[in-house]
Amino acid sequence: MIWHLGVHPDHRRRRIARRLLDEGIRRARTMGMTALEAWTRDDAPARSLYEAAAFHRVASYWHVYMDGEQFKTAVPGLHPIESFAHYVGPDIAAIRPHCRRAYECVGYQLRL
Repeated sequence: MIWHLGVHPDHRRRRIARRLLDEGIRRARTMGMTALEAWTRDDAPARSLYEAAAFHRVASYWHVYMDGEQFKTAVPGLHPIESFAHYVGPDIAAIRPHCRRAYECVGYQLRL
């Protein structure tokens, strides 16, 4: 699993992220791993990086943030202030009006 791969903003656009990823792939192969997995949010450069390195999109879901007044609970006396949820349905457009914020989380996999 690749948890974090980042480059300081002052040093972006120099192919540093690609070199870091290539080194990680090389080390994973050396260790006998058979696959790598990476997850990213709504980040076009990160998605492009993984896709250019032959990672394949294997899953996605939405991170959804809502204020308490956007939903009800059946628990007496419980008054939600805010909520974080995962949405896996087919119609994010129907959910967006009820959210403070929503972004897609995408999973990639590379077979080694």
